[in-house]
Amino acid sequence: GFGNDYMGVNFVPGYTSLGYGDSDYDARNRIFANYEYVVPLTTGMRQNYIVNEALGGWHLDGYTILQSGFPAPIGESVDNRSLYCNSQFFWYYECPDTPETTSFNLAHMNPRSSANHEYFDGSPFSLEPLGGFGNVKRNFYHGPGFDYTDMALYKDFPLGNADSPRYVEVRMEAFNVFNHANFGGPDGNVYDQGATFGTIGGLAADVNGDVSPGRDVQLGAKIYF
Repeated sequence: GFGNDYMGVNFVPGYTSLGYGDSDYDARNRIFANYEYVVPLTTGMRQNYIVNEALGGWHLDGYTILQSGFPAPIGESVDNRSLYCNSQFFWYYECPDTPETTSFNLAHMNPRSSANHEYFDGSPFSLEPLGGFGNVKRNFYHGPGFDYTDMALYKDFPLGNADSPRYVEVRMEAFNVFNHANFGGPDGNVYDQGATFGTIGGLAADVNGDVSPGRDVQLGAKIYF
């Protein structure tokens, strides 16, 4: 073999681009929307004490994040088929041992409706030829997107007259209010073909390793004085 284990380096002509691809945090489309709504009251409604107390002062605010998926690496984890480097120790972009594929246009599948939670069809992939390289570039495929909404409904109750600086705020907050499951990336290890390759194994986690939660609702109150 060539014995070059340098990070991201492949000196073989025609294969130098295998280590290049999208950044791990490449999200091509992202929308962040922050909003607030206050229940409007007419002058006549405000003059009605019961109506004003029942409907006045209600606020609804929140934010929604819609984002396309991060890259899902597809490669070979424990081999040295290229005789160039050992992907067991130099996987990712350090070692250009990459599989073959007959198609780069992988259709997204619905992991909710498939028995094995498949996200893409793994049949176009195969191991690279012994002593050669495959054609799969780093991070060419992106995993599931992200959909998250937090909302809060609250009302202020004055302590004393309407202009008093002292009041009680009662609020109900809902995290992931639509209870949307945000999936983690699919298994991209070709050696898992026929088992878990191309399937979703769990929910997405944030930078701290915390799994994206289901809907969580809490009720609270705070006194301002």
